Amino acid sequence: MIVVGDTCVSEAGMAAIVGRDKRYQICGTAHSFFEAGELIRQHRPDILLIEPFLEDRDGILWIKELAREYRHTRILIVSRQSEHVYAERALHAGAAGYWMKNGSPEGLMHAVETVMAGEIYTSPSITALAIRRFAHREDLPKGLDALSDRELAVFSLIAASRRPGEIAKELGISRKTVTTHFEHIKQKSGKDPLEVFATAINNAKPMVEVKSRRPRVAAALFRVPP
Repeated sequence: MIVVGDTCVSEAGMAAIVGRDKRYQICGTAHSFFEAGELIRQHRPDILLIEPFLEDRDGILWIKELAREYRHTRILIVSRQSEHVYAERALHAGAAGYWMKNGSPEGLMHAVETVMAGEIYTSPSITALAIRRFAHREDLPKGLDALSDRELAVFSLIAASRRPGEIAKELGISRKTVTTHFEHIKQKSGKDPLEVFATAINNAKPMVEVKSRRPRVAAALFRVPP
């Protein structure tokens, strides 16, 4: 097993919790994108506990890449990012489970055991939501659920007050493509992305963790001519 956290404290804490169970051997821990990649390539673990949203990277894309390259590795997402925004996307990307970091140590071990048994782990809240959608054939609501994975990645960086050029560099796309995603977000949600962000925060806390407490700044960034 390899443990990847977003901080050294996070990775050490998860490794300590899981490491108490002698059934699991911790091959290594990491809290950076590069270090995590090296460890995974070296050990090819049976199970990967990972916080994929490192260094403002597109976490969903990283999950897809890991699932494609390491088909025999079970991926359990252990994140502080809201499951109501990311759990379904992570599972579609190839993860075997999604566990929120605000859970208990017992909850983490239950998630690990479920994933190692070859099953899918989600919280009771996400399971209930999936059942309701299936039973009532509910359409996806406007807002964050209507966005594509790449649009959600752009949205998260907008909320963190990143400029178009910074977002383009971070995601490896052109500035024009960033602006196009911004317009798609507005079209799909029917409102400005910052309004969607505010609604998301009110509906599910924490919805999207950002590094800036001044989301209004982002609204002006896309008024800058290319």
